[in-house]
Amino acid sequence: MRKVLLLLVLSSLPIFAQNVTVAEDKPVTNLREGRFYYPTISPDGTSLLYTKNNYQGLWSRNLKTGKTIKVSNAMSAGYEPSFDETSGEIIFREDQFIKGKRTTSLSSFNTSNKVKRVLEKGIRDLRICRSTQNVFQSYVNDTNTPVRINKGMSVQSTVAQKTAYVDGNHITISDNSSKKELQPMGEGNYIWVSLSSDRTKLLFTFAGKGTYVSDLDGNILKVVGYANYPSWSADGNWILFMKDIDDGIRVISSNIYIVNYYSGKYYKLTSDENNIKLYPTWGAGNSEIFYNTDDGQIRELLLKFE
Repeated sequence: MRKVLLLLVLSSLPIFAQNVTVAEDKPVTNLREGRFYYPTISPDGTSLLYTKNNYQGLWSRNLKTGKTIKVSNAMSAGYEPSFDETSGEIIFREDQFIKGKRTTSLSSFNTSNKVKRVLEKGIRDLRICRSTQNVFQSYVNDTNTPVRINKGMSVQSTVAQKTAYVDGNHITISDNSSKKELQPMGEGNYIWVSLSSDRTKLLFTFAGKGTYVSDLDGNILKVVGYANYPSWSADGNWILFMKDIDDGIRVISSNIYIVNYYSGKYYKLTSDENNIKLYPTWGAGNSEIFYNTDDGQIRELLLKFE
């Protein structure tokens, strides 16, 4: 019984930690390899995806071996890629322009045999919905209908679980039987929308106002404040974000923060104002964060909870 209680206490420490510090801030890529941005970790923490600053091209890096594979050179391939939950294949988009009109294909890539497959093509407006652990859930097609992919990678017409995405000037929450349109802050520009891992809370940024958490009816639960590119930790206890400042043309400073959802305590993880840190994303657990510098180096923060 005493062992069980001890395990419960230890497992709760990251939630109610009194202090969070950075144990290490180390490089993942170097500038000789190229300039890369927008890191995305695989659910098992073994592979890291990244792209160019305009989302063209997609690369996969094995974090154990350091070996990097080029997945695609297509436009928008690096925009919010994800991973198939069963096969581990990378799911991503590829944009093409035909007679001035953009169409998008949904593709998969197997890093083991380097086989790429086109799962769907000719979509005028495709949006990928992924979980807090970057697992592919569904995509939204031209008709604003979410569809998912089954184990055999064929397209099905229903969605098995709740997903959230931006549609025009509102947020849409969809499941296999209904859709709900929300405007928690009224009419405006909603960005960086995501559901918590238990799918009971909605994280979003309302342009010009800040970042918030609401329930699935749009009732505001938390005001996070000025917090760009926010994301949930896999356990739903933390929110990661950056505070970037620009001069109207370019970013002149940016640092990375986390906030505990339950205690409301904020932790500034970076402080060197001479180095701009952008687009942070959680690793496989709460103790790892990946980000890119403004000059295109991917780096990793290792956190210590006390």
